Amino acid sequence: MGTFCWALSTAAVGVCHDFLQVAFWRAINGFGLAIVIPALQSFIADSYKDGVRGTGFGLLSLIGNLGGIGGGVLATVMAGQQFWGIQGWRCPFILMATLSALIGFLVLLYVVDSRKRFPTTPDASESSDRGDSIYKGNASATSVWMDSWAATKAVIKVKTFQIIGLQVIIGSLPWTAMVFFTMWFELIGFDNNTSATLLSLFAIGCAMGSFSVGSIADKLSQVYPHSARTMCAQFSAFMGIPFSWFLLR
Repeated sequence: MGTFCWALSTAAVGVCHDFLQVAFWRAINGFGLAIVIPALQSFIADSYKDGVRGTGFGLLSLIGNLGGIGGGVLATVMAGQQFWGIQGWRCPFILMATLSALIGFLVLLYVVDSRKRFPTTPDASESSDRGDSIYKGNASATSVWMDSWAATKAVIKVKTFQIIGLQVIIGSLPWTAMVFFTMWFELIGFDNNTSATLLSLFAIGCAMGSFSVGSIADKLSQVYPHSARTMCAQFSAFMGIPFSWFLLR
């Protein structure tokens, strides 16, 4: 559902002609993305045991960033061209929508929930609450929503989650600004091809960093099971300060 919503709204952005149309369809686009991301992360969490879960998330980020390299380069290079009388910047939106719809269709056909494939008893290291949330095929829609709301309230009350949520709010600000990297590069004098190259290098760094830190966190969690992943995350956030200063000075 989320993927098809994303695909439809992405294609709509590519054919918009005024700001209000773009704003509306971008809002729908965000709604679709908000459906996909939690479901995808939940799927990864269910598919990997705790000892290798960081590697699983790192691999997901690695693949996503590698795809982003091709997409970023293609969109940047196409932006200044025309194809069959269509403005070049519109074509990546339409192409992305087509690929997203195709991927969503393939997921619908072939991807099986890991909890259905491996309906085994959770490891002792897994929490009992997580075990209680295993898929129930006969659960009604109402009970699913009620259980989800109860779980949400329980998570929000955890002080650690509140601190993480605050950090995410603040930490998301620079990542939101980074969508303007292409425009910034071009405004300071780089052409389309050079801007695409710089974006590719950035994506490569993100890809390698995500995968390597995920693997490192898995190894460290064997020694520091309650703090290793937090230490890796905080180290990553801290290193953004000197590198951002170096980039913008």
